[in-house]
Amino acid sequence: MGDQAVVLSEQDIAGLGDQEFSLCADVLGAVQDWSPAQKAALADKAKLVWGEPSTWGDVLLSAGSIVQGLEPIDFLVMNITLRHLEVLGQLDNWAPKQLDTMAIRWMALNGITSGTNILGGQLQQMGAVVCGLGPHFISSVSESAYRQAMAEIGEAGKWCIQEVLEAWAGLALRSLGPVTSWLQADLATVGTVIAGCGGLCLSQLSPSQLSVLDPDTMALIPPEDFAALTVLQLESLSTQQLLAIKPEQLEFLNGSQLDVIIKKLTISGDNDKGAASDMRMAVSLLLTTVAGSLAMLNG
Repeated sequence: MGDQAVVLSEQDIAGLGDQEFSLCADVLGAVQDWSPAQKAALADKAKLVWGEPSTWGDVLLSAGSIVQGLEPIDFLVMNITLRHLEVLGQLDNWAPKQLDTMAIRWMALNGITSGTNILGGQLQQMGAVVCGLGPHFISSVSESAYRQAMAEIGEAGKWCIQEVLEAWAGLALRSLGPVTSWLQADLATVGTVIAGCGGLCLSQLSPSQLSVLDPDTMALIPPEDFAALTVLQLESLSTQQLLAIKPEQLEFLNGSQLDVIIKKLTISGDNDKGAASDMRMAVSLLLTTVAGSLAMLNG
């Protein structure tokens, strides 16, 4: 079945026999592309077969994306361990409220009442669930704990809502000092979290520092902060970085900034005649979007 299982409708899932569901649960849970409605149907079926979520225990270790169909409140009755967070935190496409309640439940069970109580080793194991820690909590995490888990948090940051990403970025700046003093290796380790550091911070990055930012990070930068990048900084971006730019980020750029992006993409398109067709199409689509933004600005 594998990834082909995504063709199952919610009615198909509900119609699976109990034994059939149990035998296929590992395969169904390995699929990452379920729609929210399909995930909800899978979770409902799991409740009928496995019982209420409070009884699932180590089923959480193998249920995979089936768990993502649960309501946030369901996590508040589970016996969630750090091992559960380690496994579930590797899944993509969590809803923010689910991450919030998973973190809240785990902390409650372990007597963690503030960021000062959490260890770097624990943060390292939480995966995407670090995005469920609130800004106030993150503000009290120790710098040593953050530095120990910096790489893991930087990888998970793509699942954080903006205010949480900003909180982690603030802790990164407190831990490592002004961004102008960071090495490329520091930026690579901080990862997606740098997208939350604010426009002033981003405008201070050198071209060599900017080269470390991957497409995920570029796409996470809020539009108003993206507009803080200077013409010289935009000129230094690679084609892959430019292709990660979202239309809403372009809307905040001025004419000079948009001109630079058009020039860079045009040159890239001319030089990459042998590039894969999907890359050429992506360049063409972004050029069209940028040109439209520029026309609106000039109009």
